[in-house]
Amino acid sequence: MIFLNKIVKYIFDYSYAFIYIGIAILLWDTFGMLGKSNPYPFALIFLTFFAGLLLVKKPQKILFFEGLTLMKGLITIEIAMHIIANFHRPHSNFQFAKEIRYESFVLPFLLVVGLFWILHLYKKENRGLKFILVALSSLFLLFEVLVASNPGIDTYHYMEVATKEIIIHKNPYLIKFGDYYNGEFKDVYGGQYVFNYWPISLYLCTFSKLVFSDVRFIMVIFQLLIGFVLLTITYRKRYSQVWLYFLLLWIMNPVVAFVNIQSWVDAFAPLYLLLTIVFLQKKNLTLSAITLGLLASIKLYYCFTVPFVFIFIWNHQRPEFLRYVLITFFGFIVTFIPFLALSPNELFNNTVIYFTKSKLRLESLSYIAYIKWIVNIDLSRIGLLLSILFLFFGYAKAFLKKMKLFELIQVMNFSYLAFFLFSKQAFCNYYYYNLFLSFLLLYYSMRNEAESESKIVVN
Repeated sequence: MIFLNKIVKYIFDYSYAFIYIGIAILLWDTFGMLGKSNPYPFALIFLTFFAGLLLVKKPQKILFFEGLTLMKGLITIEIAMHIIANFHRPHSNFQFAKEIRYESFVLPFLLVVGLFWILHLYKKENRGLKFILVALSSLFLLFEVLVASNPGIDTYHYMEVATKEIIIHKNPYLIKFGDYYNGEFKDVYGGQYVFNYWPISLYLCTFSKLVFSDVRFIMVIFQLLIGFVLLTITYRKRYSQVWLYFLLLWIMNPVVAFVNIQSWVDAFAPLYLLLTIVFLQKKNLTLSAITLGLLASIKLYYCFTVPFVFIFIWNHQRPEFLRYVLITFFGFIVTFIPFLALSPNELFNNTVIYFTKSKLRLESLSYIAYIKWIVNIDLSRIGLLLSILFLFFGYAKAFLKKMKLFELIQVMNFSYLAFFLFSKQAFCNYYYYNLFLSFLLLYYSMRNEAESESKIVVN
């Protein structure tokens, strides 16, 4: 019994780390590594367990030096995951790719990263080693995208076509695409294939196409900019080395690489969310509202984050609430203006109506998909109702308790996990947002113990 109590205490004390690495392993294994298959019941059970932890755990700090040891362990696990995957090629991040180049260099590159990581652990005070390690890891993230020159997924193909249309001054929302999967998902999307991303991703990927000849390199840059933001908010503080470990933790995560390789536009979300929170901490509500609006303009389900932040502003900065809402709306709508002027009907139909008409996909990691697979009953409407109820439960909890940002992130993470677990479509890129929310929880739980939690609240 004493041993069991110790295990339970350890899980709760370090649950943010447990949730982060747990979601990483589940997504990496279920979507990126094992190929096309039906949802996995164990993955669903574990994701439900993580959601439960987020719901019942009281937010607390991890002692700084304890946290550093924990971080080193997590980074070691991630590097090992990469190396194991490349020894066992069917489980590598390039499994789905149609065209692969320089693959023979991937494992040696990884082993060099691993070697410098071991040297860093052995000579932890060597600043030169730290920056070499960051540089190597950043290059490896870029290299992974370069290796999978054609990732073999519709998201990449349609974005490539759309950016080419923009470059020659044509409107991609007016194009009818061919069926990339040759009828495999015809029943899901009704045989209609259109460009269904909101404009902000199109602008960013077009820039990447023009500068780097690949729409995905801007996604990698967004991951690396997370490290720059972490550096700026920890510079000249006692815990200044935290940014290094957290940057390594994020860019060495196999799921992050997989999202970039597959060219899912969700890769843009983490930086905007981090900036929204950082600007809130710095009491720059204008910039916070703009970045929140840009976050919401990436995809429909990122709009669910907006009410959480609005509730936070209402509870902590009520006189600024209306101004914050208006600026957020501006940050959201400004990216749509060109296409609202050119083709409002196509924009709305392609990016909103298209998804409301889509049907359940069996490979989704959700209870609704698994029930459909087992007993052939479609409970999508009930799943949608449950998803909405969990969202509103999160909003109500945030409103009634007057939460700090740290607590708000935890409730958001729970609400999104619960929402996706009952969705008709929930893939790696969906839960990727939960991965970053868990990353943020881990980061803020490790902030120096001398720094009061009250500073995380906008007074």
